[in-house]
Amino acid sequence: MNEKGVIHNMAGKDTNAAQAKLDAIFRLAQEKRIWTLGIGDGGNEIGMANIADCVRDSIPFGRECACGCGGGLAPSTPVDLVMTAAVSNWGAYALSGMLASISRMIEAVPDPAREKRVLEASVAAGFHDAMYGEVCGSVDGSPKETQLAIVQLMQDAAMQYFKRNV
Repeated sequence: MNEKGVIHNMAGKDTNAAQAKLDAIFRLAQEKRIWTLGIGDGGNEIGMANIADCVRDSIPFGRECACGCGGGLAPSTPVDLVMTAAVSNWGAYALSGMLASISRMIEAVPDPAREKRVLEASVAAGFHDAMYGEVCGSVDGSPKETQLAIVQLMQDAAMQYFKRNV
């Protein structure tokens, strides 16, 4: 949510009606001194408040959105650590692969077959790609094949670590 309580997509449009209000969970975690992490790719994700001035100054609709609320798309809820990535999902895959490797939880390694099921279930449920606003099985404009290749890459990297450190 921005400072006006409105959640935006990267086109600066109000998406409040279709979005979970995760800011409340993150704020409660902070009150309870629970560590928080946000992974962002475009500027409108939870935690990008940590770099809100940069978002406002360099991202289209960062300062002035298209919905008329007057708050721009820069979020207002900070996190303890913000991680940026070209696509936030890719950052999450890398993080989960690293955590799976160091904790030796092989079942937590990113898995292309599981990712394919998630993407197919997302299409079946009517979830849309935030970049296109269409139900099409892509993620932030990257086709399913690219998503699966990135997950495969993260799986391969994690498994290389397992092989070397067993």
